[in-house]
Amino acid sequence: MPLRRCGNLMRVFLQAKVLTYRWAGIRAAKYFLFLLPVLAISIGEAKAATPPIHVGHSITIEKNVRGQISGQKLRRIILAEKIFFNENIITGDDSVIVIQFRDGSTFEIGANGSAVIDELAFNPAEGKSSKIITLTQGTFRYISGFIATQSEFTLNTPTGTIGIRGSAVSGVIQPNVPTFFHVSSGSATYTNDAGTSSVGEGQSMAAPSRTTPPMQPERMPPAVTAQVLQLVQATLGAPPAAQALSSEQRAADAAANTVPTALQQNAQAQIAPPPTAAGLSLLTAAANVGLLSAAAPAAPTAAQQTFIAQAQAAVPNAAAIISTASAQDKQQNTANTAAGTATVITGASENAQNAGQIAAVIQSAVGANPNIAGVIATSATVGAAANSAVSATDAAQAVTSGAVQGAVGAGVDVSAVAQAAAGAVIAGTVQVGGNVAEIAAAASNGAVRAAALVNVDVAAIAQASTTGVVTAAGAANLEVADLAAASQQGAISAAEATGADVTAIVQATNQVAGVPPAPTDTVVAPLVTEPLEILVDPEVENPTQNASPS
Repeated sequence: MPLRRCGNLMRVFLQAKVLTYRWAGIRAAKYFLFLLPVLAISIGEAKAATPPIHVGHSITIEKNVRGQISGQKLRRIILAEKIFFNENIITGDDSVIVIQFRDGSTFEIGANGSAVIDELAFNPAEGKSSKIITLTQGTFRYISGFIATQSEFTLNTPTGTIGIRGSAVSGVIQPNVPTFFHVSSGSATYTNDAGTSSVGEGQSMAAPSRTTPPMQPERMPPAVTAQVLQLVQATLGAPPAAQALSSEQRAADAAANTVPTALQQNAQAQIAPPPTAAGLSLLTAAANVGLLSAAAPAAPTAAQQTFIAQAQAAVPNAAAIISTASAQDKQQNTANTAAGTATVITGASENAQNAGQIAAVIQSAVGANPNIAGVIATSATVGAAANSAVSATDAAQAVTSGAVQGAVGAGVDVSAVAQAAAGAVIAGTVQVGGNVAEIAAAASNGAVRAAALVNVDVAAIAQASTTGVVTAAGAANLEVADLAAASQQGAISAAEATGADVTAIVQATNQVAGVPPAPTDTVVAPLVTEPLEILVDPEVENPTQNASPS
């Protein structure tokens, strides 16, 4: 439902069901913690935000940057200010803005630029991220952040639409100059009224008009790409790092990230175009000789051959320029992915209403990007430590449970993810302070319970979780034997509660270095935590079903 029709407040009352569990000696028919990540996509008593809704924050401002929401007065944008949906961002002479979106991605706009944030729909628990930006003019660079399972970024330009899948894209849009963009990482698709062209990593393309058949990127002269990337670097500088947000900013982002929102595109404010930017002579010349069109002949004409030779002479180090610019963007993209994910997960865990919500976010995040399961688990542990609504043990169990189920969904090595998640929970606990032994038991317990739910080898997961705990304990100079025993006890408790093979789990965890050997007929005293309440509306299968399609 469009935001403007939401009214001032909308409350979604969820009918509560209380799922209570104890770690051992519990009848499985009555208590089933394994459903935690699945049933916990609960938004509690959520309030739908009223427009304007913020899409991110300004993390860099140089000189004069203004913003205007349709129908409102121009405002001057300062550092660390919220940027809103439907806001027209206008940069003055020699001015730059870097926007960090709620998913940790960054978008830069150079001097004399004009862009409208048409849509940003991001919900980490859903695993969906959708952005639409209309860029009328300006130098730009986009670097992605949090990786969602369903992610789309559409950049509308005067000559066509760029659909970006992945990581790092930069370019220039100026009057009387072909639209140009370069893909440093990931891929993109350019579409206009005359056709479509796919652009892979390391490739560039340009389009003189909406009616010019899109060129094949293989035909782009390297000198043209190099000259434009030099302008991008001179205008924007080095790729920006994602910035750490304040607790207030994280809370605001986390609240917005739970709202199922379909953002509507508004008309863009009209800005008088400035003179054609300098530094794009080769791009203009390439268009003039017909190189930037699919209709160009397969073999270069004499005029095109002359231009290519002149361009190579003008930029003899074109390959090195392209390689350096692409490498910088890719390196920053890797850092942004980790930093953006950490910010999103920390904020979500700080503000979750129950452990189930944490588990749901972890499951989605790990499912989309299992390679940084450790970053995800550490961030969730640190965030949950500041959340009075969720106990540390419940949070630890939610993190490893969500990680195991996310790994299963991603089709990756579940044991590797379980080991990384359990170790990261210990590392996060050391960072914030807490009873590490209790957390070690809870982490292994959650992983084994989730493994039983999704029919994964519970003994292998118990061994992997205990290995993660032992490794993290050693790195932090903790008492390895004590934490190893606690981890093993948590795994055994989970096996007893689920009917799994306790003997197999004891044998598997006994193989982990540092674990004091336990007899295979060990009977473990029950580990008891506070009852965990998960709010579920049985009539709402997906509380985020009204989010904009991705």
